[in-house]
Amino acid sequence: MNKHHAITVLDRLAKRREESAVTLKKALETRLEDLAKVAIDVAQETGGPSGQVMAGILREKPNPTLAVALHPNIPEETVALLDLAEEITVQAVQHYRSGSIANEAIAHRNRYTRLSQQGRYQEAFEAISTAVRIFDDLTKLQSDLQPKLRSDLAEALRHRAIALGRLGRHEESLEPARQALEYQLAMRGSGDPNFDPVLLANAHDTVSSRYTSLGMRQDALKHAITCEEIHRNLSREMAEQRADLASARHRLATCYQAMGDLVNALVYARQTHEDYLNLNDANPDAHAPNLARACTLLGECLADSGRWKEAREPLEEAVRLRRGLAAEYPERFEAALAKSLEAYATFLNMQGEYQQALAHGIESVECYAKLAEQNPARYLPRLANGRMTLAQLYTDDNCFFDAVRVGKEAIKNYRALYASNKEARGADLAHALRVLSGPLLMSERWLDAEAILQESIGLWRGLGAADPGQYRPSLALALDNLARALNKLERFPEALESAEESVALYRKVLPNNPQGLAANYAIALMGLAEARFALERWSDSLDSAKDALAQYRKLYGEYPGVYRQGLSRALKAVERLLALGGDDAGAEAIRRESELLMESLTHSHEEMQGG
Repeated sequence: MNKHHAITVLDRLAKRREESAVTLKKALETRLEDLAKVAIDVAQETGGPSGQVMAGILREKPNPTLAVALHPNIPEETVALLDLAEEITVQAVQHYRSGSIANEAIAHRNRYTRLSQQGRYQEAFEAISTAVRIFDDLTKLQSDLQPKLRSDLAEALRHRAIALGRLGRHEESLEPARQALEYQLAMRGSGDPNFDPVLLANAHDTVSSRYTSLGMRQDALKHAITCEEIHRNLSREMAEQRADLASARHRLATCYQAMGDLVNALVYARQTHEDYLNLNDANPDAHAPNLARACTLLGECLADSGRWKEAREPLEEAVRLRRGLAAEYPERFEAALAKSLEAYATFLNMQGEYQQALAHGIESVECYAKLAEQNPARYLPRLANGRMTLAQLYTDDNCFFDAVRVGKEAIKNYRALYASNKEARGADLAHALRVLSGPLLMSERWLDAEAILQESIGLWRGLGAADPGQYRPSLALALDNLARALNKLERFPEALESAEESVALYRKVLPNNPQGLAANYAIALMGLAEARFALERWSDSLDSAKDALAQYRKLYGEYPGVYRQGLSRALKAVERLLALGGDDAGAEAIRRESELLMESLTHSHEEMQGG
């Protein structure tokens, strides 16, 4: 059978899949191997349905021998071949059970890969655990094969760690990841001919991911750096290592992002995005998921750095790519879509596009809720974070009742997570408490807001004892909110103390991320002005209000739609304080600037209505 004829047959079968088995029995029984190879080629080249058709053929007419022969020809990342890969792997396992036990272990490991690609994580864990058990037994029994088997065992252990992580069993996942790394390091140290530096790099990557899941960020960063170095050195000699290098850079960027090092995070996020753009151009079917992941990361890093205009394009592209993937393979890509929706919602919110932000945020939480119901250990943390993001979106859209409702659901989730792992979840709970304080303050529930802010600040101070620099911005934000609550409760000296500490912390961290922290710094300066005003320190209050006004003028110049209200509040505060101090001319100048601002807002509304 020539390739043209095979493609014609596959096209016909794709259109009438229900007749595929009958057609096969009548016309293709003797040349099934040729047809299968063409199906794989076509699926890789076009991403079409030929792989799914071929899977149906093999289910109707099992051929374990053919399955074993085809095993090496299925690219693990090719989305269009998931169904065929699964069917081939199942039949290969059945074949190996009657032959070599080592081959049976390999087949179980491959079956783990296929099941993982389909989001069947519990079955995947069971498959890789079987492979680990077989390889472990063989290394003890067959001394002549120990070097090769040790490498196989190390890889199986590494994948078992990944499988445990996917099930949310993070504490358990660290030990097999460490064991895998120890095997690889021992093989390198002994000059073992089976040693593969790629597998060593992968072991470092897995250990890094396990440390990240446990909140051990410094350890995670150390292994991510080593992994990236190995892949970078290998890529100079082997072009096929580009995909591994891109993945290593993605891990490194996320580690820097988690540690608050936004400069390095953005550097590696840009490199990752560029790498995957090139890889996707060459093979979209294989690399579209990775490109979507890189787009989300780049958008987040740009937004975290205050570069909002640049962040829109990659975040929109990530949502577009993942919608397409999730529509075809929901089990595998729905969680990724939820993450991109959440990131895009946060971006839209910062741009003042509140209704669009809410729509994306609600959709993200709905995705996470469905996933958490199926696999709570894996997805409850993501659901909690999604709810917290949604609570912030409701707050910024002045929907305070909904914000409190959703925020309380998130706090409940985070308290359960914190009880099981204080080291990893302390920052999450502290952040959630601070976010919930926002709608409580806006609802004039001062005592409730004060209580949860005191708890949040206590957690941030505890975390900051080990790493002050990382948590200063979060502590400063919570202190600013506490000052406002105390001010409303007429506990003015305490309010001033909190406000002064908040501003002092911002001044320490602002040089490291001026764009990302400028808005919060301006808000804190306004809070300090209010706290000083409450104690009748007019001159000091005016100094703080003027500093805030200077910040808002810069922010308004870049993003007028987002910071118009902040600028207006700062102008009114300065005008009032100048008048109190007897500077009528200065107050009049500020009043005219405020009126011009309001006129610009009116013109903007008229233009929008006219359009």
